[in-house]
Amino acid sequence: MYQSINRIVEELKNNILSWGNVVCLTRMPLSSQIQDIVPVVKMDVYYRGILPGCAQRQLSFTPCDFFETSEIRRKDRFFKDDIPVHLDYKSIERIESLTKDLMARGVLAMESSTYGLYRIVHSLQITEDNSWLEGIRDTLSRLSGDFWKAHRQNLETRLEHLVVDLAQSELLDNQYLYIQASSRFIETLVELLFTINCEFMPSPELCTGVRSLEILPSGFTGTYDLLLREGALDKSRRTELARKLLNQLRVL
Repeated sequence: MYQSINRIVEELKNNILSWGNVVCLTRMPLSSQIQDIVPVVKMDVYYRGILPGCAQRQLSFTPCDFFETSEIRRKDRFFKDDIPVHLDYKSIERIESLTKDLMARGVLAMESSTYGLYRIVHSLQITEDNSWLEGIRDTLSRLSGDFWKAHRQNLETRLEHLVVDLAQSELLDNQYLYIQASSRFIETLVELLFTINCEFMPSPELCTGVRSLEILPSGFTGTYDLLLREGALDKSRRTELARKLLNQLRVL
């Protein structure tokens, strides 16, 4: 299977580079997806200027099956030789503006995650000239403590609202609100802990690594496993544990 994946990556790389405005390509390590039955080929395409239209892109990937795209979020999804392929298109101009702003102001947008920055830093380079990418990685390695402090404050605020949502779902006996708030609480909790440890949020497959972080609340692993275990907690107990974790994180 891995030989097929390498062949697909090489073919996609050559076809995408033929567009003329792609500066570099990366892919996420397959080792981060070892629990998948079929590994997903996840590639980031860094381009300058205007991205080719949907029809031209699809033609570059032919033959492929089940092609889907999002022009708003700049993503293509399809199967090639029964291997799922995820392509994310990233404007160089936008990334340069983002990193410049991060160095100047040290703040991400309130609802933003650092997962995109994680992909920039930890993806594998598959093109020869990666000087632009290395420059961006060097910039991100020099983010100040003010960045981590500001992002932590944003996440703590978000977590506070989600604890309120959990309490409200219990009061209203609203299962939809409960499930939504529970999942978002865990997601935000994990990113907050990576942020406290000055690390970018990894891909979902690697978020189990949160248990191994250097800085964690007392008794975190047991509490976290309870939160993840389906049916282990009623609404009242889950809200109580969420509030306890929030209080622990404030003084961590």
